[in-house]
Amino acid sequence: MMNAVTRDPHAAFAAALLSPLLVFAALRFLADAGPSTAPAAPATIATSSEAGMEEPPPTPEVTRATAFLEAWNAGEPIPSPMRHPERADDPKTTEADPPSLPAEIAIPEFAVKSVMGSGERVMASINGKVYRMGDQPAPGWRITSMDAKSKRIEITGPDGRTIIVTPQTLAR
Repeated sequence: MMNAVTRDPHAAFAAALLSPLLVFAALRFLADAGPSTAPAAPATIATSSEAGMEEPPPTPEVTRATAFLEAWNAGEPIPSPMRHPERADDPKTTEADPPSLPAEIAIPEFAVKSVMGSGERVMASINGKVYRMGDQPAPGWRITSMDAKSKRIEITGPDGRTIIVTPQTLAR
């Protein structure tokens, strides 16, 4: 006894092509009808202050992370969270008063490691710190242009001179 599919080779071919799609659609329908699609009730979480417990003071790591996020949102120069300022042997961690600028302004050294981001969120690692557009990587020197695609930074000095810096190539 022959049915319609075995008599028509085109129907058999169409059934072979459509059967995986039908199985996928059926499995998707069954997966979407479970408890995971039910609306959840709002969660009520009791905080430690509501439970009558005092909250412990934040760890130094949490304090540094909070300061990093606040600087990120405020648009200030962002210190790297990977740097540990507790090290006494690191001379870059001590903040000194910026020296007064001489009459003949020398171009400071800008060691650019990377330029990353897109659109308004472009950042650059210069002299071990992270800077954004408008920041001052050296006293009196302001970042006026950053292009992450071409890895190019323009920095304008207090006397109006503009220099272009790019990341140094690493020896391989």
